[in-house]
Amino acid sequence: MPDYAVLVYLDSVSEKEIRKIQSEASRVSDNTYLFDNHIRPHITLSIFTKDEYQDLIVDLSSFADHLRNIRISLSSIGIFNTVPAAVVNLLPVVTDDLTQIHKSLHDNLARHITDFNPYYEQPNWVPHCAVAVNISPDELMSIVETACRMFTPMVCGISALSLVECNPYREVMDWKIIPATS
Repeated sequence: MPDYAVLVYLDSVSEKEIRKIQSEASRVSDNTYLFDNHIRPHITLSIFTKDEYQDLIVDLSSFADHLRNIRISLSSIGIFNTVPAAVVNLLPVVTDDLTQIHKSLHDNLARHITDFNPYYEQPNWVPHCAVAVNISPDELMSIVETACRMFTPMVCGISALSLVECNPYREVMDWKIIPATS
């Protein structure tokens, strides 16, 4: 059975700034995984295994409407130092809004899915936006140094909710998020 993920893409200004960091991290380390797989900056809300995704479309479409006013403050750099490959991330402040959208999504998906990746379930979920993934020990320090040199905290909007298939990465469907007007 394939793995799928539900994620949020960040606004175009934030995406551009994060892409600069990812690009330089890729240049200094030769780690091109995110670019080779056309993976845009995002925060993953859920990963799960499921035969088919069609029964999720209505719920995800409805869920996207709840993301209009969510702001995400990327405030620090983190490392998932997993073996054999690490991940360097930009980490958001975990606000009530971010926790609530994560919980709400899981509550909606749980009507259709039983096989969730435990790292993306509460209380294990660590929201993050990857700078580089599948990092070898030889690449790690140059990527961390690059992230530390280039990153400044930023407040991001959400531009889209997306359902993607994992391994290989493929966007299945996106729902554009239109910010509410003041």
